[in-house]
Amino acid sequence: MAVLLPPHWQTAAVLLGAWSAGLEVSYRGWATAGLSPAGAGFDATFVERRRVGNWLDDVPSGRHPFVLGLAPAGAPAPDVPAGYRDFATEVRSYLGAAPPAQLAGAGDLAAVGATFGEYGELAAGIAESYGIGPGDRVLLDAAGSEQPLMWLLAPLAAGPPSCSAPTSTRPASTSGSRPRASRTCWARRCRDRHIRANRERSRSEVY
Repeated sequence: MAVLLPPHWQTAAVLLGAWSAGLEVSYRGWATAGLSPAGAGFDATFVERRRVGNWLDDVPSGRHPFVLGLAPAGAPAPDVPAGYRDFATEVRSYLGAAPPAQLAGAGDLAAVGATFGEYGELAAGIAESYGIGPGDRVLLDAAGSEQPLMWLLAPLAAGPPSCSAPTSTRPASTSGSRPRASRTCWARRCRDRHIRANRERSRSEVY
């Protein structure tokens, strides 16, 4: 499936839903719009409304095309282009659905040319390089990187809650309650494996 969406909580829902089902995702950010050909059609496409029909972009086709308006509170898109279905409207009928019966394996493809295991290792390494650990609250500058590895998977691999913001000037929540973020099993496994490997390496260096 193809995802043409910016950093956003609805984008996180699309990506984590796809990966929970073991799907391979082709993520195409706005910064690279038009730089890659549309290519062959996908099983499903999830596209931000402003990118549909935009002369700067080359949106791939999909058997199941969805459009996202990214409106506040998850409201439906104000106008749905011909041939598309509104994601916010369609997904409501699946609220409370049972989770996938079979989880993706570490060797399955999560993205073009990258497996779930490789993505998990990269996310754990990024979290460690930024000093993110379990229990930390993270303010994300979504304008800094569109790549889900940076704004979504790295915080989840480290285990902390995450607060998303479009720019670094937006203050963190002061409500007193700590926001909760769902975690993917494969990200936790890769994080734990990464930590164990570092501990073993430290012991070998000492002895």
